[in-house]
Amino acid sequence: TSDAAAAIITRNDATRPTIGVILNGGGLPGKLSVPKTFTIMGKVGRTTPATLTIKNAGKGLLSGNWAPVMIPPYSVTGTPFGPLQPGGTALIVINFSPTAKGNAPTVVLAIGVIGSSTGSTLVTLKGVGQ
Repeated sequence: TSDAAAAIITRNDATRPTIGVILNGGGLPGKLSVPKTFTIMGKVGRTTPATLTIKNAGKGLLSGNWAPVMIPPYSVTGTPFGPLQPGGTALIVINFSPTAKGNAPTVVLAIGVIGSSTGSTLVTLKGVGQ
């Protein structure tokens, strides 16, 4: 990533009271790292909270958000995250409330990143009622 700006330096020199300087800089992007599939096991009739960890695997800052999911038997509150330092992590709490034993329908959790960072993705949530 890159950025540019101009700086005006004021001096007490009457012949040249200001000097303009162009500033250029570069940075490194953050990179989202998260599993493509996340499986939750939970007892029928109970809500089981599970924690999905997202990580910044890049060399710069990482910011973004995830979308809310309110499709039974899953519940996820959407919220922004970051900025995460390189190697930093954030947690997504997923509540799973199965009503029957066996495999629950799968749903998709969308996680997006902001700016120059990379790695926006979809995570498939799989639940198993016990």
